Amino acid sequence: MSKSKNKKWLLLTAIALVSIMAFAFFAACLPYVDPYAEIFARIAELEGERADLQEDILSLRTEVGITALEEAYALVADLFGTADPVRAGIRAQLATISTQLLSNPEYIALRAEIAEIEELLEYYLAQVPAGFYVDNTRFFQLHHDNWFNSGIGQRGVEPTEQVFVRYNPQRVVVMCHAALEHMILLGVEDRVVGMAHASSPAHIEAAFPSSGPNMIPNISTFEPHAPDFAAIIRMRPDLIIMSGRQRARTANNPFARLSQIAPTLDLGTRSAPSAAQMALENAAEDELEAGEEIDIFEGYYVADAIDNMHIMGRIFQREDVADAYIEQLEATMAQISALQSQLNATALMVQLNGSNISLFGRNGRYSMVFRELGLRGGQIFRGTNNPQAAVNAEHQHGTTASTTMMQHINADIMIVVDRGNLTGDGTPSTADVLTSDLFANQFARQNDLIFRVDGAKFYIVLGGLTAIQYRADVVLNALLALQAVRAAG
Repeated sequence: MSKSKNKKWLLLTAIALVSIMAFAFFAACLPYVDPYAEIFARIAELEGERADLQEDILSLRTEVGITALEEAYALVADLFGTADPVRAGIRAQLATISTQLLSNPEYIALRAEIAEIEELLEYYLAQVPAGFYVDNTRFFQLHHDNWFNSGIGQRGVEPTEQVFVRYNPQRVVVMCHAALEHMILLGVEDRVVGMAHASSPAHIEAAFPSSGPNMIPNISTFEPHAPDFAAIIRMRPDLIIMSGRQRARTANNPFARLSQIAPTLDLGTRSAPSAAQMALENAAEDELEAGEEIDIFEGYYVADAIDNMHIMGRIFQREDVADAYIEQLEATMAQISALQSQLNATALMVQLNGSNISLFGRNGRYSMVFRELGLRGGQIFRGTNNPQAAVNAEHQHGTTASTTMMQHINADIMIVVDRGNLTGDGTPSTADVLTSDLFANQFARQNDLIFRVDGAKFYIVLGGLTAIQYRADVVLNALLALQAVRAAG
Protein backbone atom coordinates (compact mmCIF):
# COMPACT_ATOMS: atom_id res chain seq x y z
CA MET A 1 0.00 0.00 0.00
CA SER A 2 1.40 3.41 -1.00
CA LYS A 3 2.01 6.10 1.59
CA SER A 4 -0.78 8.29 0.16
CA LYS A 5 -3.29 5.44 0.30
CA ASN A 6 -2.14 4.58 3.82
CA LYS A 7 -2.64 8.19 4.96
CA LYS A 8 -6.07 8.26 3.32
CA TRP A 9 -7.05 5.02 5.09
CA LEU A 10 -5.87 6.35 8.44
CA LEU A 11 -7.78 9.59 7.88
CA LEU A 12 -11.01 7.75 7.04
CA THR A 13 -10.57 5.50 10.07
CA ALA A 14 -10.03 8.53 12.32
CA ILE A 15 -13.12 10.26 10.89
CA ALA A 16 -15.19 7.11 11.47
CA LEU A 17 -14.00 6.78 15.07
CA VAL A 18 -14.69 10.45 15.80
CA SER A 19 -18.18 10.10 14.27
CA ILE A 20 -18.95 7.04 16.41
CA MET A 21 -17.73 8.79 19.57
CA ALA A 22 -19.73 11.92 18.75
CA PHE A 23 -22.84 9.89 18.12
CA ALA A 24 -22.38 8.01 21.40
CA PHE A 25 -21.88 11.28 23.28
CA PHE A 26 -24.98 12.96 21.85
CA ALA A 27 -27.02 9.78 22.31
CA ALA A 28 -26.04 9.74 25.98
CA CYS A 29 -27.23 13.33 26.34
CA LEU A 30 -30.64 12.71 24.82
CA PRO A 31 -33.54 12.98 27.29
CA TYR A 32 -34.92 9.70 28.57
CA VAL A 33 -38.18 8.82 26.90
CA ASP A 34 -40.24 5.88 28.07
CA PRO A 35 -39.74 3.53 25.08
CA TYR A 36 -42.93 1.71 25.94
CA ALA A 37 -45.17 4.74 26.38
CA GLU A 38 -46.86 4.37 22.98
CA ILE A 39 -47.28 0.63 23.42
CA PHE A 40 -48.83 1.05 26.85
CA ALA A 41 -51.08 3.79 25.52
CA ARG A 42 -52.28 1.36 22.84
CA ILE A 43 -52.75 -1.38 25.47
CA ALA A 44 -54.82 1.00 27.61
CA GLU A 45 -56.90 1.94 24.56
CA LEU A 46 -57.56 -1.73 23.73
CA GLU A 47 -58.43 -2.54 27.34
CA GLY A 48 -60.93 0.32 27.30
CA GLU A 49 -62.50 -1.02 24.10
CA ARG A 50 -62.70 -4.51 25.61
CA ALA A 51 -64.38 -3.13 28.74
CA ASP A 52 -66.96 -1.34 26.59
CA LEU A 53 -67.72 -4.55 24.68
CA GLN A 54 -68.06 -6.49 27.92
CA GLU A 55 -70.55 -3.87 29.10
CA ASP A 56 -72.49 -4.40 25.86
CA ILE A 57 -72.61 -8.14 26.56
CA LEU A 58 -73.92 -7.48 30.08
CA SER A 59 -76.61 -5.22 28.65
CA LEU A 60 -77.58 -7.93 26.16
CA ARG A 61 -77.80 -10.52 28.95
CA THR A 62 -80.10 -8.16 30.84
CA GLU A 63 -82.17 -7.54 27.73
CA VAL A 64 -82.88 -11.26 27.13
CA GLY A 65 -83.71 -11.83 30.81
CA ILE A 66 -80.63 -13.73 32.02
CA THR A 67 -79.64 -11.17 34.68
CA ALA A 68 -83.13 -11.17 36.26
CA LEU A 69 -83.23 -14.97 36.29
CA GLU A 70 -79.78 -15.17 37.93
CA GLU A 71 -80.93 -12.77 40.66
CA ALA A 72 -84.14 -14.78 41.20
CA TYR A 73 -82.14 -18.00 41.32
CA ALA A 74 -79.89 -16.62 44.07
CA LEU A 75 -82.84 -15.19 46.03
CA VAL A 76 -84.76 -18.48 46.00
CA ALA A 77 -81.67 -20.36 47.16
CA ASP A 78 -81.26 -17.95 50.09
CA LEU A 79 -84.92 -18.23 51.09
CA PHE A 80 -85.75 -21.87 50.48
CA GLY A 81 -82.46 -23.73 50.05
CA THR A 82 -80.74 -25.24 47.05
CA ALA A 83 -83.15 -28.18 46.68
CA ASP A 84 -86.28 -26.04 46.20
CA PRO A 85 -88.24 -27.03 43.02
CA VAL A 86 -88.71 -23.35 42.07
CA ARG A 87 -84.94 -22.99 41.90
CA ALA A 88 -84.74 -26.01 39.61
CA GLY A 89 -87.28 -24.41 37.30
CA ILE A 90 -85.32 -21.16 37.15
CA ARG A 91 -82.16 -23.10 36.40
CA ALA A 92 -83.90 -24.76 33.44
CA GLN A 93 -85.04 -21.39 32.10
CA LEU A 94 -81.50 -20.05 32.45
CA ALA A 95 -80.10 -22.97 30.49
CA THR A 96 -82.62 -22.40 27.68
CA ILE A 97 -82.05 -18.65 27.39
CA SER A 98 -78.26 -19.01 27.67
CA THR A 99 -78.26 -21.50 24.80
CA GLN A 100 -80.32 -19.11 22.73
CA LEU A 101 -77.90 -16.28 23.55
CA LEU A 102 -74.98 -18.27 22.19
CA SER A 103 -76.60 -18.21 18.77
CA ASN A 104 -77.63 -14.55 18.96
CA PRO A 105 -75.87 -12.69 16.06
CA GLU A 106 -75.24 -9.60 18.18
CA TYR A 107 -73.66 -11.72 20.94
CA ILE A 108 -71.52 -13.60 18.42
CA ALA A 109 -70.29 -10.33 16.93
CA LEU A 110 -69.41 -8.92 20.36
CA ARG A 111 -67.49 -12.07 21.33
CA ALA A 112 -65.61 -11.97 18.02
CA GLU A 113 -64.56 -8.37 18.59
CA ILE A 114 -63.37 -9.20 22.12
CA ALA A 115 -61.36 -12.14 20.76
CA GLU A 116 -59.64 -9.87 18.21
CA ILE A 117 -58.79 -7.34 20.91
CA GLU A 118 -57.35 -10.04 23.16
CA GLU A 119 -55.12 -11.24 20.33
CA LEU A 120 -53.85 -7.69 19.86
CA LEU A 121 -53.31 -7.30 23.62
CA GLU A 122 -51.27 -10.50 23.67
CA TYR A 123 -49.15 -9.17 20.80
CA TYR A 124 -48.51 -5.77 22.41
CA LEU A 125 -47.81 -7.19 25.88
CA ALA A 126 -45.14 -9.40 24.33
CA GLN A 127 -43.32 -6.24 23.11
CA VAL A 128 -42.58 -4.85 26.58
CA PRO A 129 -40.33 -6.20 29.33
CA ALA A 130 -41.80 -7.36 32.61
CA GLY A 131 -42.32 -4.46 34.97
CA PHE A 132 -44.97 -2.32 36.59
CA TYR A 133 -46.05 1.27 37.05
CA VAL A 134 -45.32 3.09 40.32
CA ASP A 135 -47.63 5.93 41.30
CA ASN A 136 -45.13 8.72 41.86
CA THR A 137 -47.76 11.29 42.82
CA ARG A 138 -47.95 9.74 46.28
CA PHE A 139 -44.33 10.69 46.90
CA PHE A 140 -44.73 14.14 45.36
CA GLN A 141 -47.78 14.79 47.56
CA LEU A 142 -45.80 13.53 50.52
CA HIS A 143 -43.22 16.30 50.07
CA HIS A 144 -45.67 18.89 48.82
CA ASP A 145 -47.57 18.59 52.10
CA ASN A 146 -44.50 17.85 54.24
CA TRP A 147 -45.17 19.30 57.69
CA PHE A 148 -41.83 21.02 58.04
CA ASN A 149 -41.35 21.93 54.39
CA SER A 150 -44.76 22.91 53.05
CA GLY A 151 -44.45 24.21 49.53
CA ILE A 152 -41.40 22.16 48.56
CA GLY A 153 -43.35 20.57 45.77
CA GLN A 154 -43.95 23.98 44.23
CA ARG A 155 -40.25 24.47 43.52
CA GLY A 156 -40.19 22.32 40.40
CA VAL A 157 -42.14 20.28 37.95
CA GLU A 158 -44.48 17.75 39.48
CA PRO A 159 -43.54 14.11 38.91
CA THR A 160 -45.40 12.23 36.24
CA GLU A 161 -48.31 10.30 37.69
CA GLN A 162 -47.05 6.88 36.64
CA VAL A 163 -43.43 5.77 36.24
CA PHE A 164 -42.86 2.46 34.50
CA VAL A 165 -40.14 0.50 36.30
CA ARG A 166 -38.75 -2.68 34.84
CA TYR A 167 -38.24 -5.63 37.14
CA ASN A 168 -34.66 -6.27 38.28
CA PRO A 169 -32.92 -3.12 37.02
CA GLN A 170 -29.19 -3.75 36.74
CA ARG A 171 -27.83 -0.18 36.90
CA VAL A 172 -29.30 1.93 39.70
CA VAL A 173 -28.30 5.43 40.80
CA VAL A 174 -29.31 6.20 44.40
CA MET A 175 -29.39 9.52 46.25
CA CYS A 176 -31.16 8.28 49.35
CA HIS A 177 -29.63 6.53 52.37
CA ALA A 178 -32.89 4.76 53.16
CA ALA A 179 -33.07 3.24 49.67
CA LEU A 180 -29.46 2.07 50.03
CA GLU A 181 -30.39 0.36 53.31
CA HIS A 182 -33.25 -1.38 51.55
CA MET A 183 -30.99 -2.54 48.72
CA ILE A 184 -28.59 -4.04 51.28
CA LEU A 185 -31.45 -5.88 52.99
CA LEU A 186 -32.75 -7.15 49.65
CA GLY A 187 -29.30 -8.38 48.65
CA VAL A 188 -29.06 -6.23 45.50
CA GLU A 189 -26.36 -3.77 46.54
CA ASP A 190 -24.29 -4.87 43.51
CA ARG A 191 -26.81 -3.06 41.26
CA VAL A 192 -25.73 0.40 42.50
CA VAL A 193 -23.55 2.17 39.92
CA GLY A 194 -23.63 5.64 41.49
CA MET A 195 -24.68 7.19 44.78
CA ALA A 196 -24.47 10.21 47.09
CA HIS A 197 -21.64 9.47 49.51
CA ALA A 198 -21.89 12.57 51.71
CA SER A 199 -22.55 11.73 55.39
CA SER A 200 -22.84 8.00 54.68
CA PRO A 201 -22.92 6.11 57.99
CA ALA A 202 -20.59 3.17 58.62
CA HIS A 203 -23.03 0.38 57.67
CA ILE A 204 -23.71 2.04 54.30
CA GLU A 205 -20.04 2.92 53.70
CA ALA A 206 -19.15 -0.75 54.29
CA ALA A 207 -21.50 -1.89 51.53
CA PHE A 208 -20.82 1.03 49.17
CA PRO A 209 -17.20 2.20 49.62
CA SER A 210 -16.37 5.81 48.80
CA SER A 211 -12.73 4.93 48.05
CA GLY A 212 -10.57 1.99 47.10
CA PRO A 213 -10.84 -0.56 44.30
CA ASN A 214 -14.54 -1.25 44.92
CA MET A 215 -15.50 2.43 45.15
CA ILE A 216 -19.00 3.39 44.02
CA PRO A 217 -18.78 6.67 42.05
CA ASN A 218 -20.16 9.72 43.81
CA ILE A 219 -22.90 11.53 41.91
CA SER A 220 -24.14 14.05 44.47
CA THR A 221 -23.42 15.80 47.71
CA PHE A 222 -25.96 16.56 50.38
CA GLU A 223 -24.56 20.09 50.46
CA PRO A 224 -25.91 21.60 48.28
CA HIS A 225 -27.92 18.43 47.62
CA ALA A 226 -27.48 18.73 43.86
CA PRO A 227 -26.97 15.75 41.54
CA ASP A 228 -24.11 15.69 39.03
CA PHE A 229 -26.30 15.27 35.96
CA ALA A 230 -23.39 14.73 33.53
CA ALA A 231 -21.99 11.91 35.68
CA ILE A 232 -25.41 10.28 35.94
CA ILE A 233 -25.90 10.44 32.17
CA ARG A 234 -22.57 8.64 31.64
CA MET A 235 -23.70 5.84 33.97
CA ARG A 236 -26.72 5.01 31.76
CA PRO A 237 -28.89 3.94 34.73
CA ASP A 238 -32.01 1.77 34.43
CA LEU A 239 -33.46 3.46 37.51
CA ILE A 240 -32.80 6.55 39.64
CA ILE A 241 -33.95 6.79 43.26
CA MET A 242 -33.96 10.19 44.94
CA SER A 243 -35.42 11.46 48.20
CA GLY A 244 -36.94 14.54 49.75
CA ARG A 245 -33.50 15.92 50.63
CA GLN A 246 -32.76 16.69 46.98
CA ARG A 247 -36.23 18.10 46.45
CA ALA A 248 -36.17 20.11 49.67
CA ARG A 249 -32.66 21.52 49.52
CA THR A 250 -32.33 22.32 45.81
CA ALA A 251 -33.79 25.58 44.52
CA ASN A 252 -34.46 23.99 41.12
CA ASN A 253 -36.16 20.68 41.76
CA PRO A 254 -33.97 18.05 40.02
CA PHE A 255 -36.78 15.55 39.51
CA ALA A 256 -37.66 16.77 36.03
CA ARG A 257 -34.06 16.59 34.79
CA LEU A 258 -33.44 13.19 36.37
CA SER A 259 -36.63 11.89 34.78
CA GLN A 260 -35.18 12.78 31.38
CA ILE A 261 -32.23 10.47 32.06
CA ALA A 262 -34.02 7.36 33.38
CA PRO A 263 -37.19 6.36 35.25
CA THR A 264 -36.99 8.26 38.55
CA LEU A 265 -38.66 7.48 41.86
CA ASP A 266 -38.87 9.82 44.84
CA LEU A 267 -38.92 7.50 47.86
CA GLY A 268 -39.21 9.95 50.71
CA THR A 269 -40.80 9.81 54.14
CA ARG A 270 -42.94 12.26 56.04
CA SER A 271 -41.77 13.79 59.30
CA ALA A 272 -43.30 15.60 62.27
CA PRO A 273 -46.25 18.01 62.54
CA SER A 274 -46.09 21.71 61.83
CA ALA A 275 -46.23 24.42 64.48
CA ALA A 276 -49.93 24.96 63.75
CA GLN A 277 -50.70 21.27 64.21
CA MET A 278 -48.69 21.15 67.43
CA ALA A 279 -50.66 24.12 68.73
CA LEU A 280 -53.90 22.21 68.13
CA GLU A 281 -52.61 19.26 70.14
CA ASN A 282 -51.35 21.45 72.95
CA ALA A 283 -54.70 23.25 73.14
CA ALA A 284 -56.48 19.89 73.35
CA GLU A 285 -54.11 18.73 76.09
CA ASP A 286 -54.83 21.85 78.15
CA GLU A 287 -58.27 20.35 78.71
CA LEU A 288 -56.83 17.04 80.00
CA GLU A 289 -55.60 16.06 83.43
CA ALA A 290 -52.02 17.04 84.25
CA GLY A 291 -49.54 14.70 82.58
CA GLU A 292 -51.98 13.33 80.02
CA GLU A 293 -51.37 13.80 76.32
CA ILE A 294 -53.14 13.25 73.04
CA ASP A 295 -51.69 12.65 69.58
CA ILE A 296 -54.05 14.10 66.99
CA PHE A 297 -51.53 13.80 64.17
CA GLU A 298 -49.87 10.48 63.44
CA GLY A 299 -46.27 9.91 62.43
CA TYR A 300 -45.52 8.32 59.09
CA TYR A 301 -41.87 7.27 59.15
CA VAL A 302 -42.73 3.60 59.67
CA ALA A 303 -45.68 3.50 57.28
CA ASP A 304 -43.71 5.22 54.51
CA ALA A 305 -40.62 3.07 55.06
CA ILE A 306 -42.73 -0.10 54.86
CA ASP A 307 -44.42 1.23 51.73
CA ASN A 308 -41.04 1.95 50.15
CA MET A 309 -39.69 -1.48 51.11
CA HIS A 310 -42.73 -3.12 49.48
CA ILE A 311 -42.07 -1.15 46.27
CA MET A 312 -38.37 -2.01 46.19
CA GLY A 313 -39.07 -5.65 46.99
CA ARG A 314 -41.39 -5.74 44.01
CA ILE A 315 -38.93 -3.94 41.73
CA PHE A 316 -36.17 -6.43 42.49
CA GLN A 317 -38.59 -9.38 42.78
CA ARG A 318 -37.52 -10.02 46.38
CA GLU A 319 -40.95 -9.51 47.91
CA ASP A 320 -40.53 -12.47 50.26
CA VAL A 321 -37.32 -10.92 51.65
CA ALA A 322 -39.00 -7.52 52.03
CA ASP A 323 -41.99 -9.10 53.81
CA ALA A 324 -39.70 -10.91 56.28
CA TYR A 325 -38.03 -7.66 57.39
CA ILE A 326 -41.36 -5.87 57.58
CA GLU A 327 -42.84 -8.65 59.73
CA GLN A 328 -39.81 -8.47 62.05
CA LEU A 329 -40.36 -4.74 62.57
CA GLU A 330 -44.09 -5.15 63.10
CA ALA A 331 -43.43 -7.87 65.71
CA THR A 332 -41.04 -5.56 67.60
CA MET A 333 -43.57 -2.73 67.52
CA ALA A 334 -46.26 -5.06 68.85
CA GLN A 335 -43.99 -5.92 71.80
CA ILE A 336 -43.37 -2.21 72.42
CA SER A 337 -47.10 -1.47 72.34
CA ALA A 338 -47.86 -4.23 74.85
CA LEU A 339 -45.14 -3.06 77.25
CA GLN A 340 -45.99 0.62 76.96
CA SER A 341 -49.65 -0.08 77.71
CA GLN A 342 -48.44 -1.38 81.10
CA LEU A 343 -45.62 1.09 81.82
CA ASN A 344 -46.91 4.37 80.32
CA ALA A 345 -43.27 5.46 80.14
CA THR A 346 -42.10 9.02 79.53
CA ALA A 347 -38.94 9.65 77.52
CA LEU A 348 -36.53 12.46 76.78
CA MET A 349 -34.48 12.64 73.59
CA VAL A 350 -31.11 14.29 74.23
CA GLN A 351 -28.74 15.44 71.50
CA LEU A 352 -25.09 16.26 72.19
CA ASN A 353 -23.23 18.61 69.86
CA GLY A 354 -19.78 19.63 71.03
CA SER A 355 -20.33 21.29 74.41
CA ASN A 356 -24.04 21.83 73.80
CA ILE A 357 -26.91 19.68 75.04
CA SER A 358 -30.32 19.93 73.34
CA LEU A 359 -33.61 18.37 74.39
CA PHE A 360 -36.35 17.13 72.04
CA GLY A 361 -40.02 16.41 72.55
CA ARG A 362 -42.41 14.37 70.47
CA ASN A 363 -42.48 16.76 67.50
CA GLY A 364 -38.78 17.26 66.90
CA ARG A 365 -36.36 15.40 64.68
CA TYR A 366 -36.86 12.25 66.74
CA SER A 367 -40.65 12.29 66.66
CA MET A 368 -40.84 8.64 65.61
CA VAL A 369 -39.79 7.58 69.13
CA PHE A 370 -42.94 9.18 70.49
CA ARG A 371 -45.56 9.22 67.76
CA GLU A 372 -44.92 5.79 66.29
CA LEU A 373 -43.09 3.81 68.96
CA GLY A 374 -45.40 5.09 71.68
CA LEU A 375 -43.17 6.67 74.34
CA ARG A 376 -44.74 9.69 76.05
CA GLY A 377 -43.07 13.04 75.48
CA GLY A 378 -45.79 15.56 74.79
CA GLN A 379 -46.27 16.82 78.35
CA ILE A 380 -42.71 16.59 79.53
CA PHE A 381 -41.90 20.26 78.80
CA ARG A 382 -45.27 21.75 79.63
CA GLY A 383 -44.52 22.54 83.27
CA THR A 384 -41.08 24.12 82.87
CA ASN A 385 -42.29 27.68 83.65
CA ASN A 386 -40.73 28.64 80.32
CA PRO A 387 -43.33 28.51 77.56
CA GLN A 388 -40.85 29.42 74.84
CA ALA A 389 -38.51 26.61 75.91
CA ALA A 390 -41.45 24.22 75.71
CA VAL A 391 -42.22 25.39 72.18
CA ASN A 392 -38.56 25.11 71.15
CA ALA A 393 -38.31 21.58 72.50
CA GLU A 394 -41.14 20.59 70.19
CA HIS A 395 -39.34 22.16 67.22
CA GLN A 396 -37.32 20.10 64.75
CA HIS A 397 -34.04 21.29 66.27
CA GLY A 398 -35.01 21.08 69.94
CA THR A 399 -34.13 23.46 72.78
CA THR A 400 -30.96 23.99 74.82
CA ALA A 401 -30.97 22.26 78.20
CA SER A 402 -30.86 24.59 81.18
CA THR A 403 -30.76 24.26 84.97
CA THR A 404 -34.22 25.81 85.31
CA MET A 405 -35.73 23.52 82.75
CA MET A 406 -34.19 20.34 84.20
CA GLN A 407 -35.71 21.13 87.59
CA HIS A 408 -39.13 20.45 86.06
CA ILE A 409 -38.25 17.43 83.88
CA ASN A 410 -37.78 13.89 85.09
CA ALA A 411 -38.36 11.35 82.35
CA ASP A 412 -38.32 7.58 82.90
CA ILE A 413 -35.97 7.00 79.96
CA MET A 414 -33.31 9.11 78.26
CA ILE A 415 -32.06 8.33 74.75
CA VAL A 416 -28.85 10.16 73.81
CA VAL A 417 -27.60 10.94 70.31
CA ASP A 418 -24.10 12.37 69.83
CA ARG A 419 -24.43 14.59 66.76
CA GLY A 420 -20.90 15.86 67.27
CA ASN A 421 -19.24 12.69 65.97
CA LEU A 422 -21.54 12.61 62.93
CA THR A 423 -20.54 16.01 61.53
CA GLY A 424 -17.37 17.97 60.97
CA ASP A 425 -14.25 15.94 61.74
CA GLY A 426 -16.20 13.29 63.67
CA THR A 427 -14.86 14.29 67.09
CA PRO A 428 -17.17 13.07 69.90
CA SER A 429 -18.97 15.77 71.85
CA THR A 430 -17.47 16.96 75.11
CA ALA A 431 -20.89 17.29 76.74
CA ASP A 432 -22.06 14.19 78.59
CA VAL A 433 -25.34 13.53 80.38
CA LEU A 434 -23.58 11.05 82.67
CA THR A 435 -21.34 13.76 84.15
CA SER A 436 -23.29 16.98 83.61
CA ASP A 437 -24.77 18.47 86.78
CA LEU A 438 -27.90 19.27 84.75
CA PHE A 439 -28.91 15.61 84.90
CA ALA A 440 -27.70 14.70 88.40
CA ASN A 441 -31.22 14.27 89.82
CA GLN A 442 -32.78 12.58 86.83
CA PHE A 443 -34.55 9.29 87.48
CA ALA A 444 -33.06 7.85 84.27
CA ARG A 445 -29.48 8.59 85.36
CA GLN A 446 -29.99 7.31 88.87
CA ASN A 447 -31.46 4.04 87.58
CA ASP A 448 -29.13 3.40 84.65
CA LEU A 449 -31.85 4.13 82.10
CA ILE A 450 -29.76 6.35 79.83
CA PHE A 451 -29.23 4.79 76.41
CA ARG A 452 -26.47 6.10 74.16
CA VAL A 453 -27.31 5.10 70.60
CA ASP A 454 -25.85 4.89 67.11
CA GLY A 455 -26.42 8.47 66.03
CA ALA A 456 -26.36 7.69 62.32
CA LYS A 457 -29.42 5.46 62.67
CA PHE A 458 -31.27 8.10 64.67
CA TYR A 459 -30.06 11.30 63.00
CA ILE A 460 -28.94 10.60 59.42
CA VAL A 461 -30.89 7.63 58.03
CA LEU A 462 -34.47 8.52 58.87
CA GLY A 463 -36.59 6.35 56.57
CA GLY A 464 -34.58 3.15 56.14
CA LEU A 465 -35.88 -0.11 57.57
CA THR A 466 -32.50 -0.99 59.12
CA ALA A 467 -32.41 2.29 61.03
CA ILE A 468 -36.08 2.07 62.03
CA GLN A 469 -35.63 -1.51 63.28
CA TYR A 470 -32.64 -0.30 65.31
CA ARG A 471 -34.69 2.51 66.86
CA ALA A 472 -37.48 0.10 67.68
CA ASP A 473 -34.97 -2.28 69.33
CA VAL A 474 -33.56 0.58 71.42
CA VAL A 475 -37.04 1.54 72.65
CA LEU A 476 -37.96 -2.08 73.37
CA ASN A 477 -34.77 -2.64 75.39
CA ALA A 478 -35.33 0.63 77.26
CA LEU A 479 -38.87 -0.42 78.22
CA LEU A 480 -37.67 -3.85 79.35
CA ALA A 481 -35.02 -2.16 81.52
CA LEU A 482 -37.62 0.22 83.00
CA GLN A 483 -39.91 -2.71 83.71
CA ALA A 484 -37.09 -4.42 85.62
CA VAL A 485 -36.34 -1.25 87.63
CA ARG A 486 -39.99 -0.87 88.63
CA ALA A 487 -40.27 -4.54 89.52
CA ALA A 488 -37.23 -4.26 91.77
CA GLY A 489 -39.05 -1.48 93.58
